[in-house]
Amino acid sequence: MVVVPLASNYKSIVLLVFFFHRELKFNFLQINEQYSMAWFNGSSALLLVTLVLFTVTICDAFKTRYVRVTNNLEGGQTLSLHCKSEDDDLGLQTLATNASFEFHFKPSFITITKFDCSFEWPGASHWFEIYNHEREKVYCSKCYWSVTTAAPCRYDWDEQKYSKCFMKTSMASFTGNTLLLVLLIFFTMTMFCAGVGSRRHIKVTNDLGENSTLTVHCKSKNDDIGEKVLALHDWFEFSFRPNVWDSTLYYCSFAWPNNFKWFDIYIDKRDRDDCRLCYYSVVPNGPCRFNFDTNKYDNCFKWN
Repeated sequence: MVVVPLASNYKSIVLLVFFFHRELKFNFLQINEQYSMAWFNGSSALLLVTLVLFTVTICDAFKTRYVRVTNNLEGGQTLSLHCKSEDDDLGLQTLATNASFEFHFKPSFITITKFDCSFEWPGASHWFEIYNHEREKVYCSKCYWSVTTAAPCRYDWDEQKYSKCFMKTSMASFTGNTLLLVLLIFFTMTMFCAGVGSRRHIKVTNDLGENSTLTVHCKSKNDDIGEKVLALHDWFEFSFRPNVWDSTLYYCSFAWPNNFKWFDIYIDKRDRDDCRLCYYSVVPNGPCRFNFDTNKYDNCFKWN
C-alpha cells in the first residue's frame, strides 16, 4: 500500500517566487533610472548564477522521500501500524507477515519534517520516529524499514542489508513515565498553591495619633500601588502572589507632618512563613504587625 501525504512546501515555494520576482523587478527599475543595458546584463547574469546555485543547494530539501515499513515479526504475528506527522495522519494499517506499507512525501523547507509511528502486535506496543529529516536527510531518500520484535532496522544501501537498527520506545514505559510526571506536577502544584503560590494580603492602618494624616505609597519592582492618604484609623490594603524565586519585595514610604519614613512592608524570605494576612498598624516608632497567636499588634519593626 502506498500513501501520499499532502506536500508541506507551499509557503517555501511562494516565498521563493516572491524573492526572485522582487529581485527581477528591482533590476528593471535600475534600468529605467540608469539607462545602462550593460549593467542590466551583468546583474542579470549574476542573478542567474545565484539562482542556479541556490536551486542546486536546496534541491535536496525538496527531493521526494520514500518510506517503506515491512512486517518481519517473528512467529508470523500481525503488525498494526499507525504513522502520522504534524500535518498528515496516514491512518491505521494492518500488515500480515512480510507485508509492507509505503508512503512518500517532500520534506518541508521551513520546518524539520518528522513522521512518528506506533507499532502494535499481541502483547507489545511501541512507537518510533520512522522519519526525522535531520537524521535521515543524508542517509536515505528511500528509507526502507524491517520491523522485528527486537527493533526497527533501516536498509543500508552500501551493505545491501537491514543493518541500521534503532531502539523502539515502549508505550507501557511511556505511559508509566507520563503518569509519574503527572503525579509529580500535581504534587508540585499542590505545594505551590499551599505555600509559595498563595496570595498575600497587606493591610496598613494609620494609628499615628493626634489626628495626623498618613500618606502611604507602596510599590515593588513591577507594581506601583499608588499613593494613599489615610485619616486617623483609616486603612488600605492590597494583595499579590509572590514569585517562585523567593525574591518578592514591596516597600512603602510613610509621610506625616514633619516626618518621612521608609519600610519594607513585605520581604518574601522574612514574611512567607509568618504571614499571608500581613496587617500593620503604623505608629510613630515604626510599623507593628498583627500577631494572630496573641491577637495583638506586638510584632514591631524599626523604620528602614
